[in-house]
Amino acid sequence: MELIQNNPYRIAGILSNFTERELQKQKTKIRAFAKVGKEIKSEYDFQIFENITRTEGSIDKAFSNIEQNQDKVNFALFWFLNANPSDNTAIAYLKKGDGDKAVEIWEKVTLNKKVNSKNFSALNNLGTYKLLSQSQDNIKQGIEAKIKLIESDYFENFIHSVADETFTIDNKKQIEKLVDELLTQFKSQYSSSETLHLFSSCEGSTQNYLSKKFTEEPLHNIESQILSSKNKRKDNKIGAYQSGLNLAVNCKDDLVTLQTLLGITDLKYKTIADQLANEIMQSGIDYFNESLENDSNDNYLEQAQKLTKIADRIAVGKLTKDRAKDSLASLADMKDREINQAIAVLSSIKLAYDKAISEIDAQVSSMSITMSYNQTINYSKV
Repeated sequence: MELIQNNPYRIAGILSNFTERELQKQKTKIRAFAKVGKEIKSEYDFQIFENITRTEGSIDKAFSNIEQNQDKVNFALFWFLNANPSDNTAIAYLKKGDGDKAVEIWEKVTLNKKVNSKNFSALNNLGTYKLLSQSQDNIKQGIEAKIKLIESDYFENFIHSVADETFTIDNKKQIEKLVDELLTQFKSQYSSSETLHLFSSCEGSTQNYLSKKFTEEPLHNIESQILSSKNKRKDNKIGAYQSGLNLAVNCKDDLVTLQTLLGITDLKYKTIADQLANEIMQSGIDYFNESLENDSNDNYLEQAQKLTKIADRIAVGKLTKDRAKDSLASLADMKDREINQAIAVLSSIKLAYDKAISEIDAQVSSMSITMSYNQTINYSKV
């Protein structure tokens, strides 16, 4: 995870609960090394992670990023601190490259235990290490650890370990900041459904905030698609079948995401689903009427039915559902009439054919009699 691999605390070569004296000493040393081009290493580089490259610019930016209290807290949630003997021992193992042993120590004091004054730092450290994993299960556990810490009464202890004693934070807003950072990190790596799974152990305000974040974009996408389809339909009614079909396809994934997050009983989902269904249905109606008037397509009735059936599957509200069913019934009735008309035409053709055959048979029969009679006469004259 980029936010951990290139965390300002890691670039600065310190833990997040540094003292002012440690900070100034490290700042002087690391800047001096950078100026003369000397390789800079820190015992907190933790080489079991990816290699780190330091430049004068990145060093200056790192120290600048951890000057303000809020920034200190934000970045500390994605780094390590040493606040008790357990941390000290675990971090010593990290320095040696033994991450498994470090995890074992932190899990021993946090697993199935409430957050307290002696394990809040271990919970944060464990969460940071888990977030670096390639395993989605580990990342899920890392997120759970972070949220558990922030929601606890002992998050204040964490804050005062990495920032000023007088600094206070709204826990709910801090969770939102954490979620925003994680979503940014996950965006190019995981699909929406995979990302939601990573947060599936979280509850309450975290889930509410996630729902808001994840529904904003798909809602906007569907609304934009509906508007675009509506404009195309008005400009080109004969092309309304294709635009309605495209609308259904283009909105499918976003609608599934909303259904997963909100459920079909949610008012926001009902509203957008019915708006989408109505536009698809109207596309079918406009296309049918235009095709009927211009007699431009033999399959227009079936195509209108197809769009209406799609709309019926999407619709949630009773009014939209009823409208779809009425449209399907009307189209079915028209199809029955077409079939009956076709049968009548075929029957008429058959009758005409049978009549023609009868007339031909009669003529052939008449000709045969005449020929037979003439032959008889001719024979008698011989």
